[in-house]
Amino acid sequence: MSKPPVIELLTIDQIKPYGRNPRENGAAIAKVKQSIQQYGYNQLIAVDQQHVIIVGHTRYCALKELGWKEIAVQVLDLPPAKAKAYRIVDNKTQEYAKWKMADLGAELRELGDDLPSLQSFFLEDLGALLDASVGSTQSAVAPKDVAAAATRLNSRFDEAPQSPEREVECPHCHEKFNVRTR
Repeated sequence: MSKPPVIELLTIDQIKPYGRNPRENGAAIAKVKQSIQQYGYNQLIAVDQQHVIIVGHTRYCALKELGWKEIAVQVLDLPPAKAKAYRIVDNKTQEYAKWKMADLGAELRELGDDLPSLQSFFLEDLGALLDASVGSTQSAVAPKDVAAAATRLNSRFDEAPQSPEREVECPHCHEKFNVRTR
């Protein structure tokens, strides 16, 4: 049985990247740097007894580029085979996680004016994610969100409406609702 992790403060030069890290992290370094700058260094790098990185290669690169001289790390007491396996499993398990769109939409909407600061962390357009989440569940949709979606939907119609109210269908969730027009 391994011992519990120990937290140590190491200089950047004492930490050694694992030469055969199975993940290509280059594209993520800028995003991790930005995250650390905005929210802090909150998830420690894990190293083995010789200070070789087990998990946290991207954080290490980001911190190095940010000019950090000392870094708090978790020193794990794992046999070499378990450390190798953990490197793979830690990266692989994230592929099983999926977004719950209604909850993601609710969280994003609650950010209000802070929402644009998150766009740089997403490959997807946050506006499209919000559109996709509207109508996902009744409890996650606020009246202002329906009104905003209705405005976007109305702008997609080229012809002038025949009556002051019409039924429209959301192109994402296919929920139908009435929209009052001008």
